[in-house]
Amino acid sequence: MKNLIAFAGFAALGIYLMKKYEKGDNSKIEPTEIPGIFPLKKGDNNDLVKQVQKALINRGGDVSHLVLSGGGASGDFNEQTEKALTSLGYPAQLDKQHFSMLINDSKVLRNVAYVIDVDGATLFTGVGNTHSPEYGYGRDPFAHLSVRTHLGTSTGNYKNGLVELMTTINVKRVKFWVATNKVAMVSQAEYDMMKSSKILPKGEDVRSKLLKL
Repeated sequence: MKNLIAFAGFAALGIYLMKKYEKGDNSKIEPTEIPGIFPLKKGDNNDLVKQVQKALINRGGDVSHLVLSGGGASGDFNEQTEKALTSLGYPAQLDKQHFSMLINDSKVLRNVAYVIDVDGATLFTGVGNTHSPEYGYGRDPFAHLSVRTHLGTSTGNYKNGLVELMTTINVKRVKFWVATNKVAMVSQAEYDMMKSSKILPKGEDVRSKLLKL
């Protein structure tokens, strides 16, 4: 009799959970519907944190470098992510409202890259997992660019201190990597304002090398 009562209890629990989480109509439960996921705070590790970090990286400047120095858009809400948020005036713990504000604010999207280092920048075909004194984590260098050379737009991929960029040459889209400390990320509007006087065009040698990627 006791076994029968226990079995009935487990069955009832199973039905309750099915109704609660499957909603009876097979609809997908979105991350923002999961109880307790907000506020996002230091120590969390999930896809929503990754979205926050990508949005912060796209702000450019010190905010971007803070997140990149902490591992980029890894999904790990670490100290650098918290500092980046507070530097923009956001609370250290993001509730759903502030999360939406940050993710949907596209007016400061900075994903256009150009070289700022006085010694120029080397482009790489990939990113390695081992560090070298000359190239850092860059793998297979193929071109060196002058200071203030326009590169392209960010793909959103970051690894080991390098950012993946994309440009279009002769209708061909090519991707390559460059160290984040060699470039600045600006918005399209900012780039349009400065390119006529400060941005140097890519040389033909660089164009030919990019087209071979």
